[in-house]
Amino acid sequence: MAIENRAAFYLKDFEIPKFNFLSIGNLDNEDIAIGFEPQGEFSKKNKIFYLTLNFRLFEKSNKKDYFNAQIIGVFGFENVDDLESIPSFFYKNSIAILYPYLRSFVSSVTLQANIKNIILPTMNLSSLEPELINSSKEVD
Repeated sequence: MAIENRAAFYLKDFEIPKFNFLSIGNLDNEDIAIGFEPQGEFSKKNKIFYLTLNFRLFEKSNKKDYFNAQIIGVFGFENVDDLESIPSFFYKNSIAILYPYLRSFVSSVTLQANIKNIILPTMNLSSLEPELINSSKEVD
């Protein structure tokens, strides 16, 4: 019986290169919405996938942003040579792996800034999978 050569991936690193926020004051939770925009780049040369997850927390009525952040996850691969070789389960799982770091960052920053603390809920972000797949490209 031959051993199947399966793709494996791991989170090498992450960074939050930019963010900004304003105090949300007395807004109720019902007046606030959150949004995500995932993008991906696969480096053939390094066998690394860069997942960029843009996050915004905004007021529903006027779309005023209260918190924006960009988190970039760096995922390493074994047995993957191009974008087409990335297994479909990666996209959903990579977002799920990166989200807790974003969640913790938003909570920590707002707590330390002495403003109304923002605690993002645990979320199932699997609905972002098609958007990530469609926005992913190969570089190198």
